[in-house]
Amino acid sequence: MKPHGYWTEERILDEISKIDKYISVPEIRRKNSSLYYAITKYKLFDKVYSILGRTGNRYNKCIYSYEFPDNTVYVGLTYNIEERQKNRDS
Repeated sequence: MKPHGYWTEERILDEISKIDKYISVPEIRRKNSSLYYAITKYKLFDKVYSILGRTGNRYNKCIYSYEFPDNTVYVGLTYNIEERQKNRDS
């Protein structure tokens, strides 16, 4: 746990810039709630999105399907097909 006052704008942006540590804002929210809270507190979403890129929104989504060997099909909806594929393969 980070001490109170640990997160500064510089530390936040440095943490976000670490290659392959985070791929999206929702992932930051899941993996590091104190970092997400600091991004919210300092209103840094525009800077974070400029580093990570936007992965989608409630209007920009993808419908996908996976077919299984027993000929069943799973159909889903995602805002980030790359992250969905990565999670499926792990």
